[in-house]
Amino acid sequence: MPEARMPEWDPGRIAELQRRNFEAMIAANRILAESVRKFGEKQLGLFQMLTRETLQGWRELAQPDRAAPDIERQIESWRGMAEQMTRHLQELAELALETQTALLAEFSRTFEGAREPGVRETAEPEAASKPEVGAGEEARRARKAAS
Repeated sequence: MPEARMPEWDPGRIAELQRRNFEAMIAANRILAESVRKFGEKQLGLFQMLTRETLQGWRELAQPDRAAPDIERQIESWRGMAEQMTRHLQELAELALETQTALLAEFSRTFEGAREPGVRETAEPEAASKPEVGAGEEARRARKAAS
């Protein structure tokens, strides 16, 4: 049975992980800021389109020489607005997916190779390289029994 040893703390490794964490957060904030800007532009475009279409419809209805509103034209106008809104919502969903993908890619790139905690194990190489099947479950049971 290998001798149990306390892991050694590697302050340089911990500092490196903190630096990477900070850089990842800066990059994530840039990605989010750009996405918020794009989202705002798309929302503004949709609002302008809806306002323009609505005002045009009201102007046509307010003309004194019109005896009756053109229902077919109004329905077609509403259908067009609904289609534009649907496209807009699809674009926003795509933007959200692109943002999420970019964030995950940035975190993956930033933390590539940083999967180990900020400690260096001092156990014997043979014991560390040959994990037993179910060893994690046995450790959990031992901790549970000890508590």
